[in-house]
Amino acid sequence: MVISTQQLPYYMIPERNLMAGCGLETGQIHTWVETITDMVNEGPRIILRLPKLRQALIARPEPRRWFIKKRIELEFLELLYMNRRTYSAANRHT
Repeated sequence: MVISTQQLPYYMIPERNLMAGCGLETGQIHTWVETITDMVNEGPRIILRLPKLRQALIARPEPRRWFIKKRIELEFLELLYMNRRTYSAANRHT
């Protein structure tokens, strides 16, 4: 879509078209869009491509561990809730 319309909005300044402003040739545009598409498809792991953030994650793993621990706790609580809800619904129908 970006290639066909040659419109890539800059979200901080909506009137600005990043693709037209760069003066890229067709081959460069295809490469750029392909790279951005790959990055979007990669998802959250894209953060590891950024050297400073990757270094921060490696150098200080404690915040990441804390977040993972909290996520596991929340998932566990969600499972407990689902089990209790299922058990409660099953007991009401008997």
